Parts: sequence; structure tokens; C-alpha cells
Amino acid sequence: MGSNPSRPAIIIYGLLGYYHIIIQDYYHQKTMGAKSAKMSFNVTIHQLVCTHSKVADAEKESLLTKYDINQHDLPKIAEQDPAIKHLGVKAGDIIKIVRESKTAGKSAYYREVVEG
Repeated sequence: MGSNPSRPAIIIYGLLGYYHIIIQDYYHQKTMGAKSAKMSFNVTIHQLVCTHSKVADAEKESLLTKYDINQHDLPKIAEQDPAIKHLGVKAGDIIKIVRESKTAGKSAYYREVVEG
């Protein structure tokens, strides 16, 4: 008798790089608490994320000469990409991506870092 017929609901959702936790009591129609924080998940440790590394300035020229291309011919990767953010790269740097495959072994791919 006189007991609360419902329990508070905990709502968790992500939006624009932040997660939000809201504790809502629908029976009494009030919010009991709320918290927001920036998401902090290191994507580089995930098994599906390939190894990314910055190509040294000394290696850039030999790479471009080897493939007979200009730096701007390389595919692009955004400076804010979560996989390279920790490398401290800037626009104009080159990233080496090493992918491992059971059938093809290791393959290297290169990307030019662009703003954005």
C-alpha cells in the first residue's frame, strides 16, 4: 500500500561527442539527476582499426619518388580523424596505414592529412 508503482528510468544517449545520463522519475514527472561528459574511447585499441603512423619528413620524398606521384595525389584523411588524432599531425603530413589480411598479408596505404 502506498508504494511507488514505477521505478526511475536511466536514459543514456550520445550526441556530438558527448554522452548524457538522465535519471527520470516518470511517476512523479520529475528529473532526479543529470550528467553530461565528453566521450573518451581510444579507437586505436579496437581490433578493426588498422595501425596508423606518421611518415617522417625524410621518408616523404622517397615515397613520392617510388610511386612517381605528388603529395596531393594521395587520398586524404582528416586531421581530426580519431585514428590519427593522438599522433599530433598537421595538414600536409603523410600517414601510413598498415592493414593485415589473412590472404594478402600486410599492405601499406598512404594518406595526406587535410584540415577538417
